[in-house]
Amino acid sequence: MKVLRNLVDKMKPPFAKGGKLEKLHWVFDGLRHSCSHPATPRNAAPISATAST
Repeated sequence: MKVLRNLVDKMKPPFAKGGKLEKLHWVFDGLRHSCSHPATPRNAAPISATAST
């Protein structure tokens, strides 16, 4: 994951304010977010514990 994170960090300058791809910063933010967060939460509460009866 660290290699992927480093690759994404190298891609950042064109998406920064004043960069060539500034208007597409939301694409970069989504990619960065998906690389830095797990797909599923580890300590999620079971649905039955939060449901009201």
